[in-house]
This record gives sequence, structure tokens and C-alpha cells, in this order.
Amino acid sequence: MSSLNQIVADPQRSMRQMIKSAMAELWVCLPCTVESYDPEAVTITAQPSIIIPIRLPDGTLSLDPMPLLVDVPVLFTRGGGVSITHPISQGDECLVVFADRCIDAWWQSGGEQLPTDNRNHDLSDGFAFFAPQSQAHKLQNISPDKLQIRTDDGQAYIELDPATHAVSVQTVGDIEFNAPNIKLVGNVDIQGNVSTTGTLTNNGKAVGSTHTYSASGAGIPN
Repeated sequence: MSSLNQIVADPQRSMRQMIKSAMAELWVCLPCTVESYDPEAVTITAQPSIIIPIRLPDGTLSLDPMPLLVDVPVLFTRGGGVSITHPISQGDECLVVFADRCIDAWWQSGGEQLPTDNRNHDLSDGFAFFAPQSQAHKLQNISPDKLQIRTDDGQAYIELDPATHAVSVQTVGDIEFNAPNIKLVGNVDIQGNVSTTGTLTNNGKAVGSTHTYSASGAGIPN
């Protein structure tokens, strides 16, 4: 079957087809799902979530899933000697963006490196951002005016209010502090029981279980 360009000469149409053909090989970003996570290498194997129809020589369309993206570096928030990390599980949604040039040498050694291949915007050179949200997996009850670090189910969160500067912690589990010393400055209001296995002091004087009281002044410590 003759194409339209063979029947009617149209330079602009030919140019558009050439541009469209070139863009079909130019990868910018794709939503993906995690197949596996390597916490040591900090990389994922990801399955692109968009199926790209491919016209076969016989004229039919192939609707097979795209190949897996392997060794995709994960982008956590990081800088100045601190990082924010989170678990990554199979099935998590992410956005993989593709570098302008080959990243192999940089990924292996860091710093400024010459590309080891001349490929551009290739499926081999992705970085994984977490996480875009499809409607099927979107977060519920997102705070419209406070910053939260939270579990997806919302049952545990750390919250910062930019208006009042209040910081709140909410959880149905335990809160654990593990440090040589913990210092609280200001008034402390405890609504509940207090249990301690160490020495309890007030103004340098022990008031714990080994402290005795005088017989003449009930409630007055010695």
C-alpha cells in the first residue's frame, strides 16, 4: 500500500514524520512499579507502567509490556551530611527519569566522568523518584496546611505546623529515645504513668525508690 507521501508530495508532513520517529526513541520519564530493591546498591529493578504499542511488519500491534529497567539508582532526599530514607517494597510506584547521557561511569565512580557510551535519553540511564501516585494508590487524608512525615495509613506521623510552629507526634505504637542523654528544656506535662529503672533526682537529690522520708514530716524528703 502506498503512503500518502508517495501519492502527494508534502515536505512538511515528511518532516513531522521524521521528528515523530526520532521522538519515539527519546525517553524522558515513565511511571514504573518496583519489581525488586537492592538496599546495598540503593537501586531498583522497575517495570514501566505504560505499554507502548509497536507496529509489527505484518501490520498488527504488539501490546507486550516494556522490558524491565535494571540497576536504577534511587533518589532519596540527601545533602549536608544528612538524609531522609524510607523503605521500598515490591509494587511501589515511582517515576523514572532518563539522563541526557550515559551515567555508567559516574554511577560507578562518582565525580566528573566521560560517558562510556554515546547513547542519549536511553532506558539504561534512569533515576527513580518516589513516588507519584496513581488514583488507585493515592494517599488519604493529607494535611492541607501542615508538614507530615507519616505512614501511608496515617496512624503514625510527625507533624510541623508552620503557622504556630507546633510539633506533634501521633502514633498507635511506642515512641523510643535511645541516646546517652536526653535534655528537655521547659515545662513538662505528663498525663499518665511514669516508670524508671534508673536514678530519679530533683535538684541533685535522689527522689527514687531508695529515698527515705522523715517520720515527723510525712511527704517531706530527708
